[in-house]
Amino acid sequence: MDYEPAEIPKKDYQLILSFTDLGSRKTSEKHDYKATICIGVNPGPNIDILAARIRKETPKKLIAGMYAIFEIFSPTTMYWEDNGPNDRRLGG
Repeated sequence: MDYEPAEIPKKDYQLILSFTDLGSRKTSEKHDYKATICIGVNPGPNIDILAARIRKETPKKLIAGMYAIFEIFSPTTMYWEDNGPNDRRLGG
């Protein structure tokens, strides 16, 4: 489900982070789900989910979705699963 921008909290955050699970690296849309989650963090117990994009799609579409979230929320740091010994980080 996609949410309308009016439903997204409008506030300043100390950190904005995005996390991407690449799922299967196969190029077909029929394989497992791929997801990008973007969160806003401030001191205190609450973390706001700013965007959640979870779909069965090709890696090319996943990357386009990652950049769409980046354009809207400008995450401080972007993380993505590497399916290897370490996850990867871009920024911050």
